Amino acid sequence: MKAERYMQEYMEQHNISYDKVKKDTGIDVRRIFYSEKNMLADDFLRLCIYLGIAPEEVSDQIL
Repeated sequence: MKAERYMQEYMEQHNISYDKVKKDTGIDVRRIFYSEKNMLADDFLRLCIYLGIAPEEVSDQIL
């Protein structure tokens, strides 16, 4: 599983909308989640902080 997919599932489980994330952080998660490109490290860290999850939690789930 890619980090993008893990974060997408986390948001769905916690009822966090894409629009809310974009409004609060400026990150267009739709673009990230539905792109073939990997997420930028800056966006990854900002999303971790926003969602309240440790980067290690994501890496443990995707490795």
